[in-house]
Amino acid sequence: MRVIFLSFLILGLISCGSSPQQTPVEPTQTPVVETVVKSPEKDASYFLAQARQTNGYERQQWLLKAADSFDQASCQKGLSIAALLLPELESNVDKTQANLIIAECLIVENRLDRLVKYEKELSLQQGFDKRINAVRYALYKHQNRLLASAEALASSDIPEPERSQTMWALLSQLSDNEFEQSRLQSPILQPWLQLNAVMRRYAADSERLSDEVARWQRTVGEPQSIALPISLSTAMQVNALKPNKIAVILPLTGRLAPQGNALKDGILSAYFKTTIDKPELIFVDSALPEQGAEILQNNEYQLVIGPLIKDNIQVFASSIPEGVPVIALNRDEEDMPEREYFYYSLAPEDEAIQLAKHLESGGLKEPIIVAESSSVAQRMKSAFIDYWQGSHQKLPIEVSYNDSKTMRNGISAAMGIALSKQRIRQINALVRQEVYAFERNRRDIDSIVVFANSEQTELINPVIETNISPFADILPVFASSRSHSLEMSNNSYRDLRNLNFIDLPWMLPEHPWQGLSREAKALWPQRTDTDYRLFAMGYDVFNMIPHLRHMALFPEYDFKGLTGTLTLNNKNQVKRELPWGRIEQERVVQLDLD
Repeated sequence: MRVIFLSFLILGLISCGSSPQQTPVEPTQTPVVETVVKSPEKDASYFLAQARQTNGYERQQWLLKAADSFDQASCQKGLSIAALLLPELESNVDKTQANLIIAECLIVENRLDRLVKYEKELSLQQGFDKRINAVRYALYKHQNRLLASAEALASSDIPEPERSQTMWALLSQLSDNEFEQSRLQSPILQPWLQLNAVMRRYAADSERLSDEVARWQRTVGEPQSIALPISLSTAMQVNALKPNKIAVILPLTGRLAPQGNALKDGILSAYFKTTIDKPELIFVDSALPEQGAEILQNNEYQLVIGPLIKDNIQVFASSIPEGVPVIALNRDEEDMPEREYFYYSLAPEDEAIQLAKHLESGGLKEPIIVAESSSVAQRMKSAFIDYWQGSHQKLPIEVSYNDSKTMRNGISAAMGIALSKQRIRQINALVRQEVYAFERNRRDIDSIVVFANSEQTELINPVIETNISPFADILPVFASSRSHSLEMSNNSYRDLRNLNFIDLPWMLPEHPWQGLSREAKALWPQRTDTDYRLFAMGYDVFNMIPHLRHMALFPEYDFKGLTGTLTLNNKNQVKRELPWGRIEQERVVQLDLD
């Protein structure tokens, strides 16, 4: 019966393969597929015709050749033949070829979730090893296994320059730690890693970068076999921002004057500490928009820093000459066509996403989110959930509260303590003698994430502890920088014990700017945590100026500053990676968790 079915299949495919030529149509845009289109000497119709005239092993070979001859647009036909043949095949080589045909078609059709089953059946065989590595590259990339994906890509048959451009994109996503590990563990990636190391070190110096790339090309045995990344070629032609005069737009009077002046002081601190030629600074008060616009229109400058308020980005845009780069101190979703805009803010959503990524990388899958009712906390909660649902079917349990009572009740209910108390009361009602019992919290919950200010977190953390059974494991609690303050007392530290949080390096005890920190606290002893964070932001935005254009070209090129490890995304928005702290024995201990 199976032979009869295959015969009908062959007849059908022959008729499909020999259909009259049709008028070509404009192809629709499809996702780029990293597989190689094979060009057999004879087409699938010929091999299918030969299969009809033979039996047994010879027929299998003709059918395998036919299945392997269909182009990407018709790969489903090849997949059907290979799937029907698989149970009949005996040799490992034939099985590998059939599984490879199926796997390549699944990649073409973007059905990567089904790829794992067939990739496991692939064993490197002479003649197929490069194609197999191309399949593994696609699978590992889908699984976000960056290093394994890069190694498979290096051994694949994906042609240049596509291979090197794709390799560059993969390596650019490696963290500094992953990059250093790969340099030690991946011999096959050494040419690309060496080039990437050159970029990471000299990206902001176009002349030195060009010299080092030329030196790298001389050391690589066959430099023509590795295409230079487009971004690297561009970087060698890009000049760093070196303005002679900078206009700084900040709220220097009115309600937001404390924040504006904290930023101004940070900029001036960086200005006076720089060892390079100092540009002239013009400060513009955004609280006086008409006066500010007049100053911007009547002066020459090569760079603008600010404004701070999101709405003011558009307000002042018309007063800034075209061709002048702008570092806005907030984010604006409206595009600035043909304008060189960068966006730098201490966006709380970025911290929420970093927390979600940390839980994910640590294998934590069942968190509870406890968020106060403030708009900032709710934005952070939404950002966390938006990221989480991209890779998890089950959403976190949410506890939002307005006061202490709703917070306590919400945490008790989320952790299952309320139900446990109810069960204990039911048992007490059924028996006459006294029942000794402890409430039991849920065992599936593996972590708690808090989005609240430091005062609220001092109340939340003890409530979490009291809702964990004496015989249960302690749940890790994670929080953002809003849960940490430099003004905490010993009592605060006791209430916050074992709290894990992220914050600016500037706000943690061990950082390399101790002298600057002492100066800032001596000059402005009454400033709040928010003011100190904005001071750090002003300090970083000035020092980051010569790096910005190259950060825009290279996602992996980072700037390590007071506000974190800073990179630029494809929207020219500064993204922050913050270090970890933990409260232990009434003090903050800096951790290396990421």
